[in-house]
Amino acid sequence: MLPASILLKQGIYIQTCAHIEIAIWNIIEIAKGYDMNDDDQRIAHLKRKMSVYTMAKELHDAAREPHPSIAIRMHALANRVESGLRNRNMAAHGAWFLDKNSGYLKVEHYFPNGPQRHGDWRRDIGRYSPRQVDMEIEAADLLLREACEIRDLLEKATNRTSGF
Repeated sequence: MLPASILLKQGIYIQTCAHIEIAIWNIIEIAKGYDMNDDDQRIAHLKRKMSVYTMAKELHDAAREPHPSIAIRMHALANRVESGLRNRNMAAHGAWFLDKNSGYLKVEHYFPNGPQRHGDWRRDIGRYSPRQVDMEIEAADLLLREACEIRDLLEKATNRTSGF
């Protein structure tokens, strides 16, 4: 259905997003001072990783702990992660097609209508140019770099590293 060049870009994007999630999870762990050697804290923190939406909320909450210069960056990172959830879900879970005539990628995906994961669903069909795909990959790369910088700053400020 898709040429290898498109699948490669999709893999790059999805893996970059996976690394963003891990970096955010590490940031929360360090900022909140979770002890990954404590079974209860480790299991509770592992459960947070199940939802990017929950992690973004936790990142906002964790921003109360560090110096304001780091906290501001944490809030901005959380906002950017929340605003990009639709694109990341479409990339990972959507069915992608290449329109050979236009060169555009089309995607079909279904999202729950509202906060609950049951009930009404809405169909979402997107159309993306090759340039848009490249821009999303660049944006994800910049977001990952920012998350890694924040994690590094927190590690230096707290003399802690992530437990995983």
